[in-house]
Amino acid sequence: MKVDQVALLAAALAAVLSTSSAEGAWEPFECVVGGVLLLIVFAFHDFTVARRNRRARAAVSGVLALLWCLALAWPVQEFVARDESHVPGLLTGLWVVLFGAHAAYLSWGVGFRKARG
Repeated sequence: MKVDQVALLAAALAAVLSTSSAEGAWEPFECVVGGVLLLIVFAFHDFTVARRNRRARAAVSGVLALLWCLALAWPVQEFVARDESHVPGLLTGLWVVLFGAHAAYLSWGVGFRKARG
């Protein structure tokens, strides 16, 4: 099955933005949405492109970090933040860490099979 890689990441990004733009506290269902989106991206995205291209690596890392933040927003709010006003700062810091972790993982190419020729 051929999946348009840009469309896949754009759909995931759109889902994150539409889910996170709701007002009020984070809810457990948003964790489920984030987790399902992560599963879809990991199942269908071709990470070998991001491994070779620095801009693609940054784009993929940014979207994956946002998906993880969506999946972890409610637990951060409920179990980590002392006050609801701290949640945005904690999620921003989490995004930075996850962005760097994904970018490093993709640049090292850990877990990728070499193309057979």
